[in-house]
Amino acid sequence: MVKLEFLSIPAMPTVPMIAQLTAQRFKLSEEHVKQAMLEREALGSTVVAQGISIPHVELANIKTQGLFLIKDKQQLALVLIIDQSQPDEQLIKILQGLLAEQSLEKLRHIKSEEAFKILIKEVANRVVR
Repeated sequence: MVKLEFLSIPAMPTVPMIAQLTAQRFKLSEEHVKQAMLEREALGSTVVAQGISIPHVELANIKTQGLFLIKDKQQLALVLIIDQSQPDEQLIKILQGLLAEQSLEKLRHIKSEEAFKILIKEVANRVVR
């Protein structure tokens, strides 16, 4: 199952807080999510453009994979939650589509979960065939 979540907040939280928010929404162990995010960050920055990062949560045998958009007025974190043993191919293609410059710009202007889902559907129609 692929899940999409959106959260607008006053200020971008730290990695541990992003891990906590992600774990709650995707019903995962907070400690496992935090560890996965910190391990990924240790490999190198997940910043893909000014003010945009894509923290990764790669865990084995998770039921729900998806994207969690956390946004403040100037920054956004698009958290990728994926099963490392059986990654959802459609989700990966959607993420690749979101990394296109025009989609990144649209992400910057998302203000609601509904708008986020509309953008995902638009990207999916473009890249998933």
